[in-house]
Amino acid sequence: MEEIIEIVLNAMGVAQKNKLGTSKKDYVLSIVKLTLCNDVYDRYEPLISAMIDLIKNISNNKELIKELKKSNCYKSCIN
Repeated sequence: MEEIIEIVLNAMGVAQKNKLGTSKKDYVLSIVKLTLCNDVYDRYEPLISAMIDLIKNISNNKELIKELKKSNCYKSCIN
């Protein structure tokens, strides 16, 4: 699962930096689909889609980020 999270985060970073003809989420999903085998992608696609939405929502909520930085959870996630 860590590999999937890393792929999603990397693809989201690329999507954020580039102007795309498609939606950023569609771009990220296509990169993940190309990277994973079909069985794995099909099994985890709903979770991957929800993960993208969650990361986007967190990144757009500055107050939440501020509070997360204060918490032990944030510190353990980035170490």
